[in-house]
Amino acid sequence: MGDEDGDSTDTEDGDGTDTEDGDGMDGGDEPTEVTWILNPAEEEIDIEVQYQPLFEYLEENADVTIPPQPTASYSGTVQELRRAEEGDRIFADVSPGAVAQVPE
Repeated sequence: MGDEDGDSTDTEDGDGTDTEDGDGMDGGDEPTEVTWILNPAEEEIDIEVQYQPLFEYLEENADVTIPPQPTASYSGTVQELRRAEEGDRIFADVSPGAVAQVPE
């Protein structure tokens, strides 16, 4: 939220650091951890190797660490997403077909 002078900092105590908007930039020295759920791949494809250049790019440019979490099935991917609690930082490349596989 901005203040009267047009400054858009979001602070709790007025020190100019972002502490309450949930973007992970709280002024700390530790990078934000974002778990990346990996869909299964064909046997001859190493899915972690395939995604590694993307993870490296994001880690270098966004102050995050990305621990990959492979799953054995598309429904396993969706189940991992459903297990996430509020505040967890989890990402998965999921198609609508994968979501349809998981019973409610």
